[in-house]
Amino acid sequence: MIRLRITEVNFTTKENWLFRLVDDEKNEYYIMNQLFYEAQNLKSPITKRELDQYDKGYIIKALIKQFDNKNVVIEIL
Repeated sequence: MIRLRITEVNFTTKENWLFRLVDDEKNEYYIMNQLFYEAQNLKSPITKRELDQYDKGYIIKALIKQFDNKNVVIEIL
């Protein structure tokens, strides 16, 4: 489990992530879009309620997994 702060929100189709986050050491993490999780045979960790609620500065606790050298949130606690 790791504590992360949302630093950027993306609702465009230019990127495959919805939220960029950082830990206390400024390492970057991502909550990806639904298509990414489906391609990995994973359930998206974010619900519609959370999608509507989360904004820059919001803090979450999460489980992480690396995909192609990118730290990806796989579960929100």
